[in-house]
Amino acid sequence: MELAELRKKIAFTDEKILALIFERMHIASEIGRVKKESDTPVLNKEVEDAVISRYRNFAKEEGMDSDFAEELAVLLMTWSKKIQE
Repeated sequence: MELAELRKKIAFTDEKILALIFERMHIASEIGRVKKESDTPVLNKEVEDAVISRYRNFAKEEGMDSDFAEELAVLLMTWSKKIQE
């Protein structure tokens, strides 16, 4: 496969990733609304730990780097918390 073709595939994949991240942030916004209505704190360490564990386990099952997956989870949760606040 040619380099240009591979780069097009990366760009297409990036668009799908960003669309899913946009969807995740929209859901985080809704979670923030529900938390405000129920006077629930934004930070929930148990939930965060479960998300990190889910990311690490998925990465391990797929042969990916678990540390990378955890970094990604932390980044997404950081932005989700900003949106919820």
